[in-house]
Amino acid sequence: MFDTHAHLHFKAYDADREAVFTRTLETGMSLVLVGTQANTSQLAIDGAEKYERVYATVGIHPIHLLDRMVTEEEDSFHTKAEVFDRALYSRMIESSAKVVAIGEVGLDYYWIKELSQDDQLAKKDQQKQVFIQFYELAKSYKLPLVIHCRDAYADLLMLLEELVADEPARTRGVIHSFCGNYRQAIRFRELGFYIGLNGIITYSESYNKVITNVGLDGLVLETDCPYLTPNPLDRKSRNEPRNVSYVAEKIGKVLGVSLEAVIEKTDGNAKKLFGV
Repeated sequence: MFDTHAHLHFKAYDADREAVFTRTLETGMSLVLVGTQANTSQLAIDGAEKYERVYATVGIHPIHLLDRMVTEEEDSFHTKAEVFDRALYSRMIESSAKVVAIGEVGLDYYWIKELSQDDQLAKKDQQKQVFIQFYELAKSYKLPLVIHCRDAYADLLMLLEELVADEPARTRGVIHSFCGNYRQAIRFRELGFYIGLNGIITYSESYNKVITNVGLDGLVLETDCPYLTPNPLDRKSRNEPRNVSYVAEKIGKVLGVSLEAVIEKTDGNAKKLFGV
């Protein structure tokens, strides 16, 4: 199996990180450690360099453009209002062949909804401008994008349509932790993006239509661990890469295909996406 979006370099694993890596990799799994700001991007690279079949991404999650406390499931952390530094991220990319993508980057309107209307507009514009800068960086290094989007799918689609308008068709990245509708998923596929599915699809039948309309050709598996622990596990427990099997099982059930078929196809998609 291939977990295309993991955060084993986050503090949730400080007490037993080595053990988690060991039990993940001894099953033959591959995974991508996803950066969310400068320091976690470097930690992702460090982890990828230490282990086989582990890769890294570098980027700034849109919430890290803010200065505030964030509580996400059982985790709390302070964001630092980072700014895009092309030279810094270029050095990270060039420092390791294990850097396989730019991300996670994107749009997140959830964490700015309590701001005034004017401040929301300013923050939305800031997120878009930073995203464009990372898009250009990814294009210059011929790397795919790992895109985060929350409460902003319409704006993300419009932005991507403008950016790719004059470019030839190609694989451009993945829409991580997809939570939109099937029409949006189809449009992202048309623009060259895979759809990343995780434990969210095990919580209800809401995403069955996305799964059936996108099909195995357009899907990759992820956990977003330590978050989004899938059913039937305790959703308050820390997620791990090996739990991506529950996501694969749900996709197989919806499509009426074997677990082995889901794993084989999504593994191939992930390897094509990241060029590994």
